[in-house]
This record gives sequence, C-alpha cells and structure tokens, in this order.
Amino acid sequence: MLRNAGFEAELSVDGRLRGVDLSKVDVLITDMLMPQQDGMEVLLRLKKDAPNVRTIVMTGAPGALGVTMLMAARTLHADITLAKPFSNDAIVAACTTLLAPKPAAFA
Repeated sequence: MLRNAGFEAELSVDGRLRGVDLSKVDVLITDMLMPQQDGMEVLLRLKKDAPNVRTIVMTGAPGALGVTMLMAARTLHADITLAKPFSNDAIVAACTTLLAPKPAAFA
C-alpha cells in the first residue's frame, strides 16, 4: 500500500528492526503489541539511537486500554497515533504529513 502511494518501504515483522538501517529511515510505523518487542520498546530505542526518525504508532487494543497505550506512545514523542481499524488513506496521509517540508522559520 505505501509503495503503491509512492513511498519506499521496508518491513520488520517482530519489532526488533533487524536489518533496518535507521540512518536511512524517515518515518517508522509500529504497532504497540508485537510478539518480540512492543511499540514502547521500539520508541525507546528510536529516542536513543535515531531521535530524528518520525513515528506513527498504532494499536488495535480495545477501549480504554487502547487509548492508554496511544497516550503512553505520545509521552515518548510518537508523532502520530492511530487506533485500528483505520483506512489505507489514513496511513498514507500520516506519512505524507510527516514527510512534508517544514515551513521556514520567521526571522
């Protein structure tokens, strides 16, 4: 889906980011619940090893648990949080937003 929208994309299925060169990553999309390393651990690693990588965090956890998880992700500086289910358009829009050029600061 992201490739079809014109983005380059790599997949890491368990959250450990094996083989991913973080110096080449602009936006990382992660789930909060994964089998080997959860989204909070991914965010902590990025904060330490690649603080300039923008992040989109998602969860399908129901109700208050999901809300709490996404709020926790925000405290670790997740740029965008999404509750599942969401549309393909929503993830493409989130990536587009994070990759948009920043306006020049006023002098």
